[in-house]
Amino acid sequence: MKNTNKANFLSEIKKKTNNSKIKFINYCSKVKIFLLSNKSIQVKFKLMINYLKNPKILLALASIIILIPISIYYIKVSSYGITFNESKTNIQYGEEFSYDDVILEVTPEGANVIYPDIEIKEVGVYDLSFTYIHHNKEKEVKQVIRVVDTIGPQFELKLEESVPIEIRINTAFNPFSTISDVKNMPSFDVAAYPSFELLTEDEYLKRINELDEAHNKINNRIIKTGTEIEEIKTANNTYFYKTNLDNTTVGTYSTDICAVDSNYNYVTLTKEITVVEANQYLNIGGSVVCDYDEAILEDDAYHLDYKETYNYDEHKLLQSAHFNSLMTFNNEFNTVANIQTLYNASFDKFNSYNVIAGVGATVNTTDNGVTIDVYIDFKVYDKTNDPLSIVKTEGKGEIDIASIIQTITNATCTIY
Repeated sequence: MKNTNKANFLSEIKKKTNNSKIKFINYCSKVKIFLLSNKSIQVKFKLMINYLKNPKILLALASIIILIPISIYYIKVSSYGITFNESKTNIQYGEEFSYDDVILEVTPEGANVIYPDIEIKEVGVYDLSFTYIHHNKEKEVKQVIRVVDTIGPQFELKLEESVPIEIRINTAFNPFSTISDVKNMPSFDVAAYPSFELLTEDEYLKRINELDEAHNKINNRIIKTGTEIEEIKTANNTYFYKTNLDNTTVGTYSTDICAVDSNYNYVTLTKEITVVEANQYLNIGGSVVCDYDEAILEDDAYHLDYKETYNYDEHKLLQSAHFNSLMTFNNEFNTVANIQTLYNASFDKFNSYNVIAGVGATVNTTDNGVTIDVYIDFKVYDKTNDPLSIVKTEGKGEIDIASIIQTITNATCTIY
């Protein structure tokens, strides 16, 4: 039974094979008939045969066949090496740097890279050499890393840059006093003003040109291992200024201030200064001290020293006030009992002030009397309702310093 099946299977295979041969022979016959009947194809076919008989052509074809795999291998091998991350080859000064971030890929797997022995820190152009190692063979790979510093100092001002500064006639003025801070610089100290250089117009312009040259030089210097940075004589991390201010004459003047950072980025600030008559309020803020006539406040038992101090801001609006009273007993009334009685009465009255928002009051005894201090922070105090009836401007939100001072009588007020 098994032999019969096998015989049938082989017979079937032989039949199919014979059919395939017959089909192939028929196909070749048709092709032959087509070629013999088409003169144009016969001519082209003969030309091609003759063309291929040319030794030079055969040599060229052989060369192509040989070179194709070699070229494919060469292209693959030549692509091996270091691929750099171009976005990490330009760095802003102060940013963290890592060689690992600069290298995007090393091919093939198993190849190694030795990094350059140089710290990427200072501003400049680093012409670096990486060592690529594959199959114990070393190759030098060049890459440029550039560190730039394009972020200069930034002034933070107490007044808007467009607002002129006001000073009183015949008063000294620190042109740096309107600067609250300078970013991207060592800590700013307005008290260091006397140490900053005052330059003439020509000196100022010359210094600016020197800074431009120094900044360009430092950003484009080539840094290699052991390279000494060329000395730049122009000072950095400093301030200088020019001004035409004459504080003895009422008028408008200008001051130009320049801040220079460690890498010679610089920023300039121009401020207009207006010299005004004495006893005027200033838009840089200030205070007014009012001393009351002592004779009006005298009593048989004691006399009173009383003054009020008002502080205003650059908008000439009231910010705070300090009311100071010193009651001193005359000799015959200077007893412990009188002092205690006065203290108790004063404490009962003024201690309640401490529950009012923005108000603080203290009462203390001295050897011969009592002191009372009341402080009001008008940024917190309810100026609209004025619960202490101190500002005398009910219904107003912000309080102009002039509107307060003009209501004061029997006192000598000095504007500072």
